[in-house]
Amino acid sequence: MTLARRLVSLAFLLLSAILAGGCGAIGGLRHNRELLAFLPSAAGFEWKYSGFSGYDHQMKLDEIKRQVGTARFVISGMVGDPSGGESPRDHSLRITYTVANGVWVQEKVEEAMMDSEFDRLEILRGPIRAGTTWTQVQVDQKGRRRTLDSTIEEVALDPVRTLVVYYRERGEE
Repeated sequence: MTLARRLVSLAFLLLSAILAGGCGAIGGLRHNRELLAFLPSAAGFEWKYSGFSGYDHQMKLDEIKRQVGTARFVISGMVGDPSGGESPRDHSLRITYTVANGVWVQEKVEEAMMDSEFDRLEILRGPIRAGTTWTQVQVDQKGRRRTLDSTIEEVALDPVRTLVVYYRERGEE
């Protein structure tokens, strides 16, 4: 087989692969761009959260690792200690946000984060519009598999990008 025929065959195989599974792949890349618009574009960004009953945590974006179709955000931080140092828990926090295939996934390692039952969670999926739904099965910190029906309820882009996303456990009201 000549080089030209091999190149044509290779191009045909690539085009076939894109057409066979490609609508999702192409849509995934477009949705990746939508999701990445909600995340910082450079290392050094800091988040500070102050919440209920003296709870707080701080996080800093240490690094962004980019590969074709994937962006990984490596984050470190600390969960505040309302006990004044009496808690034996480790208050360090490590989070990785991964955006790939139109899905934003959070994976975390921590002992003291409040209201955080899952070490892995699909935070968001594209397309970013009210009514987008997806189902995810995750394992909670006690090892139980739990099904979450997730819905983007509201999208506001002006004056600030704001989303309301509900994660409802199947069978819970």
